[in-house]
Amino acid sequence: MISSPFYRTFSCETSVKILTRVLCKSFYTCKPRYAVENPGTHKEKAVNFAKSHSRVPTKYQNDSNPAIKIPRFLRKTKDKEQMDRYYRVKKQCFEGKFESAISEVEKWLSFEAVKTSTILILNGLLYSLFENGKMEDIVRLKETMDSYDIKGDRSTYIVLIDSFGKMKNFGMVSKLLEDMSHFNMDPHYRSYMVATELALNETDFAKAHKYFVRIESVYKEMHDDFCAAFILQLVENKEFAIAESVFQEFREDRTRLGDQTLSAIERYFHSGLLKAKWETNRTTLSTSGICQCCKEKLEETKFGKSEENLSVYFQKLVNNKLNAGGSVHDEEIRRKDKLQELFRLLESEGPFQVVIDGLNVAMHPRYGLEFDPLFKLVESYSTQEQKVLVIAANQLIQPKRSKAISTADHWEAIAYLRSISTIYFVKHNKSGIDDLFLINAALHLCREDNEVKMISNDKFMDHRVNMKPQTLSYFKRWLSEHQVIVHWYDQKIMKLMPEVRECRT
Repeated sequence: MISSPFYRTFSCETSVKILTRVLCKSFYTCKPRYAVENPGTHKEKAVNFAKSHSRVPTKYQNDSNPAIKIPRFLRKTKDKEQMDRYYRVKKQCFEGKFESAISEVEKWLSFEAVKTSTILILNGLLYSLFENGKMEDIVRLKETMDSYDIKGDRSTYIVLIDSFGKMKNFGMVSKLLEDMSHFNMDPHYRSYMVATELALNETDFAKAHKYFVRIESVYKEMHDDFCAAFILQLVENKEFAIAESVFQEFREDRTRLGDQTLSAIERYFHSGLLKAKWETNRTTLSTSGICQCCKEKLEETKFGKSEENLSVYFQKLVNNKLNAGGSVHDEEIRRKDKLQELFRLLESEGPFQVVIDGLNVAMHPRYGLEFDPLFKLVESYSTQEQKVLVIAANQLIQPKRSKAISTADHWEAIAYLRSISTIYFVKHNKSGIDDLFLINAALHLCREDNEVKMISNDKFMDHRVNMKPQTLSYFKRWLSEHQVIVHWYDQKIMKLMPEVRECRT
């Protein structure tokens, strides 16, 4: 097996494969099952595998050093010269020949037109220098970039901020963040964390707060120790105005606080420096929102920053979908501006307390299109004096989707559904558009009533996959508070989940 200190071996029950970690720090070789069961046969087979692998190079690895991964952009350009340059620079770094690698990159930056591929080579060198603690060389490369007015890309700035952060150079980190803003680049959340910590070290609490609030709440939740340390610094330095502002931001963003952050907040109230004496207790909530400590019902959540961000996101998403190229039928949809038409319906016919995904509820997993459960569901909410809006996809008015009833009965069912609820038909030829109208309707109604229920079995995975982490966090939380799932027992009986919203038909 390979004897380099950068490599290590482990066993698993998968087929033989090579897993290469990005940035080439470790090279993993998985032994097949027979290597565990018959140790005596492994050596010969492993050698044969290595020989066959050397004859068939993959697009991810270089023949001489399989631990070097060529960036995807370089592979797509098929620029052999630039790929060879990238490999040569990384190989020199692995061999400890940093001066040679730096000299080559400086030569290309100085005497050649800088292309995207050149920046990728620069980024690879910067990261290798950072990993090996070559901070002086990073400063040298940054000076070269400045002398030739080379700005780099987002990855360049991320590694530079990490590097100057490690050198405790707050002024340079602040400048790099300003440059990113000037070039319309979104900083990595870690870059804001670096800037926040350096500002605290400089006792510049205003700037520390400025950078802290730019970290999205999903990352604050992931870094409980960082949030706790930030609050403790504010408490120890009696920056109570900033601390109060941070608590308000936690509330507006609906940030889920970890144990360390909660302990830091308790420290704030027990500091003895506040005007009034405070007592803090940990508590739990009942399903109806009753605090188990004071026995009072918590204040209802209002339509806040997270919901507003979601609303803007989904409005843009549905408009982009409708404005994309499509059939002649789609052209008619775009001219009518269907989203604004939906909002006008909500204003004129509302307010609605329940929004139902009509096709999703009516489509039984085994029996096809069944209107009776949808009718009974609407009737059940109507008897509770709750107004119901049904978002009906185009397929709901296609009789061919119904296996159990005739065309005449189908249209009679649609007419009855109109009589007991308000229906909004989403006529389209694109998958997932009805989901977007359903979500937009529920979000719009939440502006006035944050107890609106959205009934659908859809997990919305096709929309989740393209979301940024913060948007996805907001969306999951919003779904947990508003989505009601329909659980089927047989053809005629279903239950709404969670059980606090139970209803049988």
